[in-house]
Amino acid sequence: MHELIFTLQQHTPLIHFQHDQDGATLRATEVKPKLDGFIWGKWKNEEGSIDNAFEKYCQYLVGYTEKTKSVVKTKFDKGYRALDYRMKIVASENKLVYKKEIVSVTKDLVLYEKVTGLVTTLHTLLDKQLKEGWLEEFFIVTNFGNRTSKGYGCFYVIVINDEETELHKQIIAQVLKKNYGYIGFIEVNEAGFDRYNISSLFRVKKNTSNDREKAILKAYNDSVSKLFYNIPDDKKMLSIHELPKQSEYLKFVFAQFVSSKLESLKKKNADLSGDIQSAYENNIQKISDLLLPNAFNTIIDKIEGDCRELKSGVNGNFYLKSELFKVFIRQNIVWEKRLIKKAINHLTEIERGNKQLSFRRPPSINEDVNDNNWNDTFLNTDYRFIRILLGMPEQYEFKVKDVNTGNDVKNYKFVVSFKSISDNIERYQSPLFFKIWNNFIFVSYKEINIGILNQPFEINFMVKQKNGNGWGTINGTERNLISSILSPSEKELDATDFYQEIEGYFNYKGYQQS
Repeated sequence: MHELIFTLQQHTPLIHFQHDQDGATLRATEVKPKLDGFIWGKWKNEEGSIDNAFEKYCQYLVGYTEKTKSVVKTKFDKGYRALDYRMKIVASENKLVYKKEIVSVTKDLVLYEKVTGLVTTLHTLLDKQLKEGWLEEFFIVTNFGNRTSKGYGCFYVIVINDEETELHKQIIAQVLKKNYGYIGFIEVNEAGFDRYNISSLFRVKKNTSNDREKAILKAYNDSVSKLFYNIPDDKKMLSIHELPKQSEYLKFVFAQFVSSKLESLKKKNADLSGDIQSAYENNIQKISDLLLPNAFNTIIDKIEGDCRELKSGVNGNFYLKSELFKVFIRQNIVWEKRLIKKAINHLTEIERGNKQLSFRRPPSINEDVNDNNWNDTFLNTDYRFIRILLGMPEQYEFKVKDVNTGNDVKNYKFVVSFKSISDNIERYQSPLFFKIWNNFIFVSYKEINIGILNQPFEINFMVKQKNGNGWGTINGTERNLISSILSPSEKELDATDFYQEIEGYFNYKGYQQS
């Protein structure tokens, strides 16, 4: 029996499907099927086709014998990939759990100090390939839990059978290049810590005028800045979530600041330095629990912001057109939002829930954000469901205003949803793939599944009203808004130089190849 014992380091929180239950963590039932698929993908590339790979490696499938080969092949052709090894994963008891609102739902996010795993198999080849780098590569190109394409659930192998693995950003980039269309990486240097959260721990006011309280806030904030901006060379290989847990290192940074920056205050009050140090030491765990989520949220928010601008644009304190819209309008192809807004604009007041509501912002057809009108007479093409190219949206929500007054109406919104007419596309994950290591974000893309191209979708509509903490429909159930709209064809996709446009967008946002 061959054994492989490995240790994982978690770099971003996990959103588990059992996030609200104790013990929700990375599970072998999720890891093994993904690892099986990864191994078969490697074999397929080596042998030139999946059928050739089956002929060479079918003996490693669970349930395979010479007598059952035809039965196993039938299952294999339908997606069966279970390889003959066992896996066990155990998470340490030390963990951080914090809450974050994701798509209007508050969820518990889990971060474990350490995760260990065991793989056992009778097959020498499987054991050899996993030990020679395939396991490490698998965890670099795979995330776990929910919202994996957005960078949640990043784990890395740091030890295999008591030997430390080599891991740095160049290795991660090389592995991503080998497996995906690699775009680049960006370093996030902002700790993301709300500096005034600390005031509640030290019982000081945000805008205090008291010298002692001002010193505490300033000393702590500067120590956090030093922690993230001036990490010594011998500490730089440590992951971002390890640093705040090293109380001795934090105390060193903190004391260094106190000794150099508070000299004048110490002359006025000899006990001030010790007072600050004592408050800091007594709250070290609470500080870590506040610092970690905000550091991760800053990185995740960077990803969310870049994706939002790419997919749907920005419509808040300022307005930015969607980059996806721009890519296709240059080819005279118009996205679905234009058609949706036109259709809603033609609904009767009754159909809009007996409310005199309209869009907060009229639609624009050109890249010029000031060109807002309903005139499409110059168009020489049909509308397309373009958004699906970057993942099937759960729904669109539109802010509304009162038709008579022109004022925003915050307790109502227009909501539209999408449904595949052929019922063969329920979910489609974004081809963009984000991997996070320390404070580096890596972005890659997978080839778009041609099965989603040139497919018909229906679009449905409802008006929702805010009721307490939730939203309810005011006109019963949703109604059909648009009977059919096609996703782009392969020819239309190729005409846009889609992948090059996506790479150009992220390069513009600061992501670099090396």
